[in-house]
Amino acid sequence: MAKILEIFKITIIIICISILIIEIIMRVIFGPPIRMQYDFTLNKLDSHSDFSITYKYDFKNGYRDFNLKCNELEDKILIIGDSFGFGQGVKVESSLTKLLDKKYCVENWSMFGKDLKFIKYNLKQKKINNFKKIIIMLFDNDTQIGYDKNKMKYAQIREFFNYNSYMYNFLKIFKKILTTSSNINLTILVDGKTNNPANLFNKNSNSLKYWFDLNTNFEEIDKEWNQIINIVNKNDIEIFTFVIPEPSVCSQKHRNFYSQHKAKWLPNINQRSDFDIYLEKKCANGECNYLPLYNDICAKQKNDGDIYFPRDFHLNSEGQFFLYKKLIKHLQ
Repeated sequence: MAKILEIFKITIIIICISILIIEIIMRVIFGPPIRMQYDFTLNKLDSHSDFSITYKYDFKNGYRDFNLKCNELEDKILIIGDSFGFGQGVKVESSLTKLLDKKYCVENWSMFGKDLKFIKYNLKQKKINNFKKIIIMLFDNDTQIGYDKNKMKYAQIREFFNYNSYMYNFLKIFKKILTTSSNINLTILVDGKTNNPANLFNKNSNSLKYWFDLNTNFEEIDKEWNQIINIVNKNDIEIFTFVIPEPSVCSQKHRNFYSQHKAKWLPNINQRSDFDIYLEKKCANGECNYLPLYNDICAKQKNDGDIYFPRDFHLNSEGQFFLYKKLIKHLQ
């Protein structure tokens, strides 16, 4: 029995030392573990919804490979956000980042499926003082910040390891692979492709109700946004921010499609979200520049149509170009 305990102790010590060595090596190669919040594939990812596209990545940083070129005289701009900032569904040459790169030197740290915590830790853990401007792109579902209420007991511990431990994130990747492989036949297909909205509503028919309920996580949202502002303002960088509307606010076509796929709750059509109104009020003190693009995007969708993918949440190439034309006026 004593021998077994001795072997057990040695095994635990070896595991702990191995974890420590891995953490040190990963930090030397990749820097802070925020890298793990990007898709940690080799260098590309195939994505399908109302589109079919392959994303390429810079392996060290995890950024989408925009092949940007900068000269020393250009103002350096950072774009950061979720899938809308990433340009989900569109080719690199049609993305907002590539369009802005014609006039500015642009880096993009956005990634799909992320929220304000991701933005905060990205700005906190990496060097940002070489940027003149930061564009924070948000979406109506960024009010989901935080954790499942049923898992709040260990939320702070998980958050710490999520953004500070490589091994914790390797375990998350392993769990994701197992979950994906076991649920491979449960995905909803539209025209033979996995569809983002259809699968979301199949899991939770009231998803949009939660997205638009600002009060659910208001204190958490306000805390995260204040921390983001403080991090950026310490570096004397100009902040531009705006919210992209969930398409069913502006598009009857999306409302019909969502209803066909089990959505039980839809936001009021043609009405600004509380999140967009909140952001405008937070920028009223001059600490950030709120851009009133919410109504502009809705008006464009209603008048001309089809700046979103018809059966997905995201802006298509025309929507990305529209954003570019709007932003370029504010950045000058």
